[in-house]
Formats: sequence, structure tokens, C-alpha cells
Amino acid sequence: MKYKIVIIFLLSIGLASAFSIDDFFDFSGNIVDNKLPSVTLSRPIDTQVVNNPLVLKWRYFDPEDDPLNYFVLQIDDDPRLLSPVNYYGDGEEFTVTLKTEGEYYWRVLVVNDFGQKLSDISSFYLDPEMKICDDGTAYFQCS
Repeated sequence: MKYKIVIIFLLSIGLASAFSIDDFFDFSGNIVDNKLPSVTLSRPIDTQVVNNPLVLKWRYFDPEDDPLNYFVLQIDDDPRLLSPVNYYGDGEEFTVTLKTEGEYYWRVLVVNDFGQKLSDISSFYLDPEMKICDDGTAYFQCS
């Protein structure tokens, strides 16, 4: 009974709006006990200076090995991500070219058949003129 109350609460506040009630039960009416996926941002590291083309990477993990349906990558120059540019795809990386120098913030939403998870917010500084070594360090520090 407590699962039905939680599901009704989630539906009433809109957190499960991307899912139907059938997503929480199997075909026999039993409750599906499936854990949410997780996502961890990996590149660029927080506050790293980068240039174009920018490759953003993250790790998707699901305890039951449920496949990733899609991701939503959000990039914004506002740390609150109030008006992000959204990029959609599947996988664990995305390449983008940004035009304006400055500090940017990003996060990733991963979605599978049983739920979704939003990553923490990370930042990077885009310097389109900067030369960067293969390992991500500034050009003058290359070995």
C-alpha cells in the first residue's frame, strides 16, 4: 500500500509525469522494485579551461543494467541553469562547439524505462583561442 501512496504523490506533484502508472507495475500487477539510474560527470573536470570542439563526458550506471534510453545535456552561462540549451542523444559523451568565450555550467539528465536521474552541476571556462594539449593541459605546459 505504501508504494501506491508514493506513486500517487509523485504523479500529483509532476515528478513522474514522463511515465505512466504502468511503468511502476509488471503485467501481473506486482510492484516493480527497480532502482533509479545514476550519472556522474567526468570531463571536463569542474572549472577546467577548454577550447572547441568541446567533448563532454559522463558515466551512466544502472544497478539492474537497464539500458539508457536517452540523455538530455544542458549547457548554460547561468549557474542556476534557468535557460539552458538542451542537447539530446544516447551514449555517454557529446561534442559541441560554443561560440562565446566565458564560463559555462552543465549537467546531464539520464532516462531509462524505470526512471531518470539528474547529475550535479559542473562548470568549465571556454577559451576558443587557447591551445590545449591532448591530455587537457594548457599548451605551454605540454611535456
